[in-house]
Amino acid sequence: MTTCCPKLMTLLTPRVWWMFRAFGHEAVSLLDGGLKNWQREGNALSSGKSQVAPSEFHASLDKSLVKTYEDILDNLDSHRFQLVDARAAGRFRGVEPEPRDGIEPGHVPGSTSIPFTDFLTESGLEKTPEQIRSLFQEKKDETGAYLIDRDPTYFGPILNFLRHGKLVLDKDMAEEGVLEEAEFYNIGPLIRIIKGRLEEKDYTVTQVPPKHVYRVLQCQEEELTQMVSTMSDGWRFEQLVNIGSSYNYGNEDQTEFLCVVSKELYNSPSDLSSEPSHNAKLLQARGLRM
Repeated sequence: MTTCCPKLMTLLTPRVWWMFRAFGHEAVSLLDGGLKNWQREGNALSSGKSQVAPSEFHASLDKSLVKTYEDILDNLDSHRFQLVDARAAGRFRGVEPEPRDGIEPGHVPGSTSIPFTDFLTESGLEKTPEQIRSLFQEKKDETGAYLIDRDPTYFGPILNFLRHGKLVLDKDMAEEGVLEEAEFYNIGPLIRIIKGRLEEKDYTVTQVPPKHVYRVLQCQEEELTQMVSTMSDGWRFEQLVNIGSSYNYGNEDQTEFLCVVSKELYNSPSDLSSEPSHNAKLLQARGLRM
């Protein structure tokens, strides 16, 4: 006979018990309440070596105790059996981290959460068969269907997506609420769609309204050609004003112009604080001549 004696309240000991049973070992038991309850009841402990007669065990898998990956995948559509998730409720909902790397949060769609701790009393003993049966009855209605306590407001879009693969929302429906339900049911494609829409909405909200910057530059007639060559980085001429020949250069009068140029700063906040380009610095330097 094999006895599984847990020291801590974990799933590991029941897993060992189940593995023995799955491979055909009938004489295997769990110590109710574990070692802690054994000591609490005043029972003796031994630290010496046990003399156990060697024997052979021939394993034979009982397939009725196992569901394969293909079985679980097929059940998403066939609903031949009810899958019960015995992990902590936070891991089931995907709000608590998984203890091992490489495991996505959430649960298999259609599964029901009954944490393994619900099968135990506060002192760590196994609940009675009647109490355990009531755990499953609480999850069912009068027809035997399992009940899931969720807000029905967002169930319509969830059901429509599962049926038709399209997300359809009323204009007043909060996408955040649908996302919460999609995460609860672990519907990966729908989660990605809603998160993408929310990110796009957040990006739109944070956009800075377009802003125009104007500069007035003073130049001589001969400098106009060079001025045109510097018109890049989004700068453009708005107006050219002839202010006459205020100065005499040598034997010829040089006509002076005022050039009004503008540039649109686009919506990204980083554009507002970016370092001016080389050509922009040239325009700024010319503007300082005014």
